[in-house]
Amino acid sequence: MNSKEPSSIAKSIIQEDIIKILEQVDPSPLQGKRVLVTGTNGLLGGYLLAYLATAIQKKKISCEVRCISKNNPNQYLREYLDGVAVTFETKDLGRPFDLNEHYDIVFHAAGYSQPKKFIENPLETVKINIDATLSLIERVIDGGTFVFFSSAETYGDIPADRIPVSETYRGEVDTTGKRAVYAEAKRLGEAIVSSVERARNIKARILRISHTYGPGITKNDTRLMGDILRMAEEGRIVLQDEGRAIKTFGYVGDTTAMILYAALYGKERVYNIGGKDSLSVAELAGQIGQAYGVPVSVENKKNQKAHIGEDPQIVRLDMTRLEKEMGQIPYTSIKEGLRRLISWYKTEQK
Repeated sequence: MNSKEPSSIAKSIIQEDIIKILEQVDPSPLQGKRVLVTGTNGLLGGYLLAYLATAIQKKKISCEVRCISKNNPNQYLREYLDGVAVTFETKDLGRPFDLNEHYDIVFHAAGYSQPKKFIENPLETVKINIDATLSLIERVIDGGTFVFFSSAETYGDIPADRIPVSETYRGEVDTTGKRAVYAEAKRLGEAIVSSVERARNIKARILRISHTYGPGITKNDTRLMGDILRMAEEGRIVLQDEGRAIKTFGYVGDTTAMILYAALYGKERVYNIGGKDSLSVAELAGQIGQAYGVPVSVENKKNQKAHIGEDPQIVRLDMTRLEKEMGQIPYTSIKEGLRRLISWYKTEQK
């Protein structure tokens, strides 16, 4: 039996990821900068906070970091807030807010990325991606960088001859669909950021992110991976359909490294951000079920949940643009990523 306490094991998994990211992405451009991160309690916002705090502590980067989230910091993030120039503030970006300071870099990661939540909160989804984006981009200094966390959902249903989809594809979204409010809010957010970049001396980075998973997924997460993990903990995985939809999953450590590279060193406005391993929902459930030693079955009735069954059936991103700049990306395999996630998840439940 491992002698480490559960919380120590969980932290060590994340810290290993952060050290790997620091080896991939040199934090030197952050020296002397003021950085704002929104949505810090989220999966990617949390890893950004951990990277920035570790860069300050271990790489002696002198920068000020301000984090904003709707709720108080998650338990695993609190240790990263001690003894470093990082401040954490609770603020609902779905409502009008004030920011007096200006920043060199803004990472706008806030928003409802879980389908169940953005379907249930359509107006807040619009406000965070449009109103908050307008307010936040005004706080970027001349010559600064605004990083907009967009989504592969902006592509909509991708034609077979466009897969893997590149950044040049303009997308095809049903504006009346249940998930349309999220995709269209992200698309308008992209348009706003691009327009401001053309009008001002700032750099815009639009990141179309797809199916990120890894440590940081909580028991309350209603995305696909969170649903399956929660059922596995309960002793049986029951799929709401046959699980034929194919997704490409990106491990959170890899995704964070790509985000940071694009923000600090990228040359283009728009980048796809994701993984390489594609598998169906049924295959994913099978792998998690095997890891937990629990059965996997399919419910033989039409699913009534609004957020299930409406998503694009095949999502696979062309990563060529970022790979050409970043070089060979050491993608974490789905097998290793799930091992790390499950190990973290189990210890967090304790």
